[in-house]
Amino acid sequence: MTDKNTQQYQKKKRDEARRSREKSLAGRDIYPIPPVRNWERRMACKWRAEQFLKVYFEEKFFRPWSKCHLEVIERFTRIILDGGRVALAMPRSAGKSVITRGMALWALCYGHVHFLVIVAANKKEAQKNLNEIKAELLNNKKLLDDFPEIIYPIRKLSGSALLARGQHFLGVPTNVTWTAEEVVFPTITASQASGAKVMCVGINGSLRGASVNMPDGSTARPDLVMIDDPQSDRTAASHAMCERIEETVNSTICGLGDIAKQVSVIMTCTVIREGDVADRYLDPNIYRQWNGMRYKRLEAMPDDIGLWDSYNELRRTSEKKATAFYKQNRKAMDAGAVCHFEQCFDPRCEISDIQAAMNLYLDAPVAFASEQQNRPIRPGAGAMIADAKTIKKRLSGLPRGTAPTNAGVVTGFIDVHDDLLYWCVCAWSGDFTGWVIDYGTFPEQTPSYFRKSDSRLAVMSERFAGRKAAIIAQGVEFLISDLTNRRWSIDQDETAELMIDKLFVDTGYMSGAIETALRRLRKGNVKPSFGIGVTAKQNPMNQWPQRAGRHYGDHWFEDKPVRRGFRTVTMDVNYWKCQVHDAFRMEIGDAGSLTLFGKQPEAHRMFADHCNAETVQLVSAKHEKHEWISKPNTDNHWFDCLVGCMAAASHSGIRSKESHERQPVIHRKAVTF
Repeated sequence: MTDKNTQQYQKKKRDEARRSREKSLAGRDIYPIPPVRNWERRMACKWRAEQFLKVYFEEKFFRPWSKCHLEVIERFTRIILDGGRVALAMPRSAGKSVITRGMALWALCYGHVHFLVIVAANKKEAQKNLNEIKAELLNNKKLLDDFPEIIYPIRKLSGSALLARGQHFLGVPTNVTWTAEEVVFPTITASQASGAKVMCVGINGSLRGASVNMPDGSTARPDLVMIDDPQSDRTAASHAMCERIEETVNSTICGLGDIAKQVSVIMTCTVIREGDVADRYLDPNIYRQWNGMRYKRLEAMPDDIGLWDSYNELRRTSEKKATAFYKQNRKAMDAGAVCHFEQCFDPRCEISDIQAAMNLYLDAPVAFASEQQNRPIRPGAGAMIADAKTIKKRLSGLPRGTAPTNAGVVTGFIDVHDDLLYWCVCAWSGDFTGWVIDYGTFPEQTPSYFRKSDSRLAVMSERFAGRKAAIIAQGVEFLISDLTNRRWSIDQDETAELMIDKLFVDTGYMSGAIETALRRLRKGNVKPSFGIGVTAKQNPMNQWPQRAGRHYGDHWFEDKPVRRGFRTVTMDVNYWKCQVHDAFRMEIGDAGSLTLFGKQPEAHRMFADHCNAETVQLVSAKHEKHEWISKPNTDNHWFDCLVGCMAAASHSGIRSKESHERQPVIHRKAVTF
C-alpha cells in the first residue's frame, strides 16, 4: 500500500471514529429538557414547606394538618434555612419520617441545601430512607412536571448507575451519581439543585471528611444532617452504647459542617427506655441547644377509665358493639382526654382520634407508653425502684468529701474486679439518714462515662507487677490505705474532720488476694464481706440456725468461714438493695433518706445508672421476698458499693428503719486539728 493510500485509510478511520463518537454522544445527550409545566405552583412552595408537601405528596398527606404537624414543619423549616439543631419524638405512624424525607426533597430541589447526609441506627436503615427519596425522584409525576432540570436526567437513567457515567447535556457531562449509598443531582446550568448530593450512612459508619465537589469548582461540606432513629432496641438497652452514640453525634456529626458554617441537624427519634439516646436529646435540662420536641398521642388520659374497661370487654367479642357503646357514652368517655393528632383514626372501625389512641393503649399499655407517648414504662421494675433520673437529682448541696454536721458514722465499701476497683464512702446519722460523700474507682478514669469492659480504661496491671492475684492484692492494699487515712470534712466546721469507721471489702472474688492485703495492713476497722441473695425459698437470715462464734445483726452475720483467715461479714443483698431504693424514694431530709453530694445532677449520671442497673420482682414461696436481678449489658458496681456501705453502717451500730427497736448510735468525736 502506497503512502497516499495509507494516509487516506487513516483519515477514513478517524472520520468513522469521530462520527461514531458523535452518534454515541448524541444518544447519551439528554437535550432538550422539557420546560417547567407549572412555574406558579413551583414558586408558591419555595418558602412554604407545608404547601410543598401537600402539593407534591398529596397521596401521603391527604389528611388535614394537625397543630403538632404544623409546629414540626415550621421548626424544620427554620433549621434548614437558618441553621440549628432539633430533636423530635412523635407517636409511631404519626408521619415524622415521611415529613422528614419530604422536607429533604424540598430543601434539595430549591437549593436550600446542597449536601444532605442521612444517618440511621445502621447502614441498612439509612439506605431505606435514601431508597424512599430515590423512589420519589423516579416516580413522582408532579416533581417531573415542575422540576424537569432535576428529575428528567434522573429518569433517563432508568435506575442504572452505569448509564449515569456517560450522560451529557449539550455535550457536558451531567455527573449524576446513582448508587445504594448516595445520589448526586445532575449538573445543569442555572439549576438551583445543580450537583446537590444526598449520602446515607449508619451511625457507626465513616462520616469524617465528607465533602462534594460542586459544579463551580468549589468543595462543599454537609450543610444538613437528618438522623432517623439513631438507636435500636439493643443499643438503647446498653448505657455504654448510648454513650458512644452521643459521642458520635456530638463530635463527629455536629462537626461535619464547614469551618465558617455549622451543619444543621434534625433528629427524629423514639424513646425506647428511660435515659436512652432519644430521651436525653429531648431533655432540655441536658441538651438545651437541641430544642427537643416530644409529642404524645394522648397529652391527658380520659377521666373515667372504668367506662373504657367496659368498652374493651365488648371489643373482645365485637368491634361494632364496642364502637356503638362508645357512641352512646362518648361525652363521658372523652372527658379529660387531650389528643394532639386529629384525623388519625381508621373510619372503618373508629370514629375519633381519642378512640383510636385508647384502642392502642388497651391493646398494649407498655408499647403505647413507648411508641405513642415517648414516655416508656420501665419493664420489670417494681414500684419500689427509684429511677436513675430521680437518683441523680437527689442532691445534698454539700461539697464532695464533706459530711453534714449531724453525721456520726462514716462507712466505705470496695468492690473488687480483675483490673479495676470501685469504691464508695457514705456518712450516716443515728436515724439511718445517709449521705454519699464520695465515690470513684482505682485507678481513676478519664472518661466521664464508661463501662468496666471498655478497653480505654486505666488498669491496675499498668501500675503493679506480678500475676493477677498479686496485682489485686497490691491494688486493694493501696486503696484501703488511701481511704482509711483520708479525713472527711464536716460542713460548717473548719476545725473538725471524720475518718472511716468501717470499711467493707467484697471477698466474693479473689478472696485469697484480699486477705493477703488485709494481713499486710492489719487494720481493725476493715472487714472482709460477702453478699448473698436470700430468696423467697429460704428463711430470713435472722432465723438461720445459731452457730458457735457467729454474731447476727440486721440481715447480716459475722463469723469465720472455713478455710478463711479473717472473720467475714455475710449480708443479705436482696434486703439491703431494697433499703437503698427505699431511702432514694423518701423525701430529701426525711429520716432514713439518702442523698448524693454536690449540686450538679449530671455529675452523678453514671452512679445513678449503676444504682438502676437491676430490676426487682416479688417472689412468693416459703416466704414473700423481693429478689433482685441484674439487667443485661449494664454495670451495677457502685450500686453494690452503696449497698455495702449501708450494711456496714448497720454493722457499726445503726439500726435499719424496719427494725422494731432502734439501738442508739454512739457518735464518736470528730478528729480535731
